[in-house]
Order: sequence, then structure tokens, then C-alpha cells
Amino acid sequence: MEHNPKIKAFIAARCANYDTDGLCLLETSESGLRLCPIFHNIGKKCKYAEKAVIPGDAHIEALYYAGKKETVKNADTCGDCQQPYFKKSNSQKRCKSCADRRRKNKRIIYDADYRSTRTNTSK
Repeated sequence: MEHNPKIKAFIAARCANYDTDGLCLLETSESGLRLCPIFHNIGKKCKYAEKAVIPGDAHIEALYYAGKKETVKNADTCGDCQQPYFKKSNSQKRCKSCADRRRKNKRIIYDADYRSTRTNTSK
């Protein structure tokens, strides 16, 4: 399975076992090369990355597990942008950025309606 470039960049920046050019200090393949399972499609998963590196960022974790067949508790897809995210409650339907954008737009509409009704009643 090919991983998202954001996941690869996150692993390259934060994994203590990542060596340059997609090599790993922990993993060793059958050919003797130290290939990182995240960067090379070798059919293995990196337990270190799944337990220690990826949980450091909720968005990256949601992206990582969205591409796998494994299910993750509280993971869902945003109703607006279709990006994976982790739910904070059962009623949450959107990621934080889409929810903030929608809330701001609703407030703008509400304020405009309030101002228009307030100016009409003062005549």
C-alpha cells in the first residue's frame, strides 16, 4: 500500500529510527537492506511508527488508518471536505476547520439578518 506524502514527510521528520533515503535503523528485509516499510512497499507494517510516531498527530493518524483496512475507534470522514479526522463526540459531523468555517458563515448570516430587522423596526 502506497502511503500519503504527508505521512511520509511526518515520519521522515519525527521518527527516531528513520535514516536518509527511506532507510530504517530497526527493520531489515530479506535482502539485507534496511528498508523503511512506510517508504517502501514491502508488505510489512512498522510497529514502532504505529505506536510511537503516528499517534503524535491526530490528522496524520486518521490519514494513516484511513488507507488501511483496520478500523480505528472514533475515526470518521468529514462531511464537507471528505478528509479523515477523529471525532471528539458522537454528534460531530465535520473536522475542526470545516466546523469553524461553517460556524463563522452562519454567524455572518445571522448578524446580517439581525441588523436588517433591527434597522427596519426603528422607523
